[in-house]
Amino acid sequence: MAHVKSLFSGRPWYNLVPDDTHTVVTGGRGTKDTVDSRNSSTGDDYVTAARTEDGKLVMAYTPPTGMSARIITVNMSKLSGPATAQWFNPNTGAYTTISGSPFANSGSMNFTTPGNNDDDTNDWVLVLEALAPAR
Repeated sequence: MAHVKSLFSGRPWYNLVPDDTHTVVTGGRGTKDTVDSRNSSTGDDYVTAARTEDGKLVMAYTPPTGMSARIITVNMSKLSGPATAQWFNPNTGAYTTISGSPFANSGSMNFTTPGNNDDDTNDWVLVLEALAPAR
């Protein structure tokens, strides 16, 4: 929680719409936490994603699932233009630019989390921001 401000500061977070229909994150979403017949949690590895309706911002949170990296697939056509891509480490507040960024806003793209994030977990936030059009 200490780094939430740096994640959302300067971004139109108030315009984010949940990706409930899985049109943005199309693969590697995991499953939502459920409770079994013995009232025990079955775990939660569900990637929570949202985007702005204008396609300028996509954010996807990958919860901790251990030490392994995860791959999520994003429908890049939901962005309004070529997009910069970064991983945000919620434990340190640091950003890591994803190699090859910016990426075209077409087709699908796989993004692999960097793995362990200094807290013996692997939760990350994928931040995709469409570049402003050239004038």
